[in-house]
Amino acid sequence: MSIIVFISFVLLFIHVDSLGVNRTYLIKKDFVSGPKGGEFTIYDSTGKTLQYRMESKGGTHDVRVFTPSKTLIARLKAKVTAVMYKATITILDEDLNQWVNGTIQQNYKIVGNKFTITWNGNTIIMEGKAASLNTEFIENSSKNTLAKFQKRITSLFWRNKYDLQVLSNKYPDTLYYLGVAARDHSNMKIWRG
Repeated sequence: MSIIVFISFVLLFIHVDSLGVNRTYLIKKDFVSGPKGGEFTIYDSTGKTLQYRMESKGGTHDVRVFTPSKTLIARLKAKVTAVMYKATITILDEDLNQWVNGTIQQNYKIVGNKFTITWNGNTIIMEGKAASLNTEFIENSSKNTLAKFQKRITSLFWRNKYDLQVLSNKYPDTLYYLGVAARDHSNMKIWRG
C-alpha cells in the first residue's frame, strides 16, 4: 500500500511540475557584430530586464553565455561549412556544479530546417517548417514539446528578435538559447549564399 501511495505522489509531482512551466524570454541580436558571429542579449518577457548575454569570440561561431555578473554558464563552438552546421556545446549544471557536454548538428532537409541536439544522454529535435518563423524543441523519446521560439516578423527588415517560450524544467534554459544561436547562424549562412 505504501509503495502505491509513494508512486502516486511521485507521478503527481512530475505531472504538476511539467504543467506549471511557462517562462518566456525576448532574445535580441546585436545590430552590429563586426567580424564575429552573432551576439545576443536575453531579456525577460517584458524586454526590459537583462537575464543573460551571448557573446561570440573571433571570426568563428564560438558563442559563450554569461550571467549579468559575467559568469560563464554555457558555450557553443561550431564547425560550419556551406552545407553543414555541427557544434559542440557545454553547459554548466548548476545543481552539480559540473560541465555537461553535448552536440548540435543540422540535419540536411530539402525544405525547412532540422537540428539534432544531444545533451546529457538525451536527444532533442529542434525543427521548423518551411517558410515558417516558428521552431520547436521536441524530446525524441517522449515527443513532448519542451520549448519553442518564434522569429518576429520585424526581423525580416531589421535586426533579429526571437520570442522563446520554455515549457519544461527538464533541461536548462541555456540549451534553448544555444539552439536559437545555432538556428540564427544557419539562417545567416543561407542568406549569404
